[in-house]
Amino acid sequence: MKNKNLKLLIFLLFGIVFLSAIASAEENLTLKEQAEGCLDDSGKIMEELIEAGFNINKVNDTLAVASELYEAQSSKLRVKDSDFSFVLNYCDEIKETREAAFITRDEFDALVKFYNEAFEENVSVIDEMIDEIENEIETERYEKVSPLVEQTYEKISEVQAEQTALRAFYEGTTKGLKRFFERNWVSILISIGVAFILFLIYMRTVSVWIIKRKIRGLEFRKEKILEIIRGAQREYFQDGKLSEGIYNIKTKKLAELIRDIDRQIPMLLERLARFEKNKTRSFQSSSENVGRKKSKNRKFFQSFAQAWSNESKKFLIHFNKKLKRKQNRKKFSFINLFKKLRKKLK
Repeated sequence: MKNKNLKLLIFLLFGIVFLSAIASAEENLTLKEQAEGCLDDSGKIMEELIEAGFNINKVNDTLAVASELYEAQSSKLRVKDSDFSFVLNYCDEIKETREAAFITRDEFDALVKFYNEAFEENVSVIDEMIDEIENEIETERYEKVSPLVEQTYEKISEVQAEQTALRAFYEGTTKGLKRFFERNWVSILISIGVAFILFLIYMRTVSVWIIKRKIRGLEFRKEKILEIIRGAQREYFQDGKLSEGIYNIKTKKLAELIRDIDRQIPMLLERLARFEKNKTRSFQSSSENVGRKKSKNRKFFQSFAQAWSNESKKFLIHFNKKLKRKQNRKKFSFINLFKKLRKKLK
């Protein structure tokens, strides 16, 4: 009886092991078929991505690894020892990459459309962010695209707000300036005219002042450079704190600066001399013109006074003659009248 029970137990154990082996083999055969199907689907996905214009480096590498795993598992002698689940995992990764690629493409296209409608001209900051998104898509880092798209939308909103504020400020300022010019255009034109006249009058003086200031600045700079050179010579020859190489480099550079200053100062002095020469010449010509005008005026007044004196003398002589003639006539007529009266009375 005991032997029968033992045989039955052994038979049951062998049956269970046999059935589990058959089930495992059937399961592995099913996974193998699924792996074959997913590899075919992955190949079609890669072709679809190529047609859509996506880079497929990442998908191609993943598919190559999945194919190698499939071949390795298929080459095993016993079916139950093979495991095709890793192949299915890689196939799922390829499917996720495909979905992410098309989603990010749609998000990017919508962003570019919104950007082009929001601004008439390109904005450099936003262009840099869009270039970064394009780079992430080209390198197949699709997981980084969505956060960058959100940041770009926020930046576009900020720039729009800034431009709106600037536009409002510009419009307000333009209107204010327009009203100001409309009300004060006469005063503004007069001020501009006066300023232009003053500029013409004092242009030479201002130019001379600027040239003299440049000359003083260059001379002051030259003096400071000479002080630095003297200090370097003292450190090199007396104190020995400065090496020969550094001393040569330092003095050579400073000597070039002094030569440049010595080249600029004569040019400025020549310009200054031209201004002074023109000023002296204009002063002399103006003095000569004034002298000529004075001499002409003096001659005119002298001739006028002489003519006036002659005419006055003639007039006085003629007037005296007429006056004497009238007086004589009056005296003569009274005497005759008196004589006539005396004759009549007699």
